[in-house]
Amino acid sequence: MALSLKEKGNELFKSGQLVDASAKYGEAISLLEKDISQKSLLSTCLSNRAACYLKLSKDSDSGEEKDLEALALRIVSECTRAFETDSNNKKALFRRAQGYLLLKNKESDAMRDLSLLVHLDAKNLSAIELLREVSAKVSVKHVGVSEVTKILRGIR
Repeated sequence: MALSLKEKGNELFKSGQLVDASAKYGEAISLLEKDISQKSLLSTCLSNRAACYLKLSKDSDSGEEKDLEALALRIVSECTRAFETDSNNKKALFRRAQGYLLLKNKESDAMRDLSLLVHLDAKNLSAIELLREVSAKVSVKHVGVSEVTKILRGIR
């Protein structure tokens, strides 16, 4: 049942029906929270719901700062739960970093997630590119940029 809800959510996501997709993932999550044997599927549904919120944040026409912040906090929360449920969920780390970047003064948190992701998956070009962009914007006093520079040099 939860798997079919996730698959329906995937279809809705692909067709751009993000609110409906998010609801389907939510239904699946409600079922899966009662069944600890399917942690990977739960993690995926949490991460997928966060993907809906990410896309909604980019498509948001309102420009309301508080709405964007609320979506960003949901992204971070969902991805944190997803990663805590399944530490192999690399998409959750990437999406959480993207969520942090929507929040004020959270670049160092995004860099931490991206650095960990690049450490876990040195071939993740999206993470490498975003890490480079973020590290270029962050000053040395906020984060150990020298550590990030070592990671980036090591993957060339």
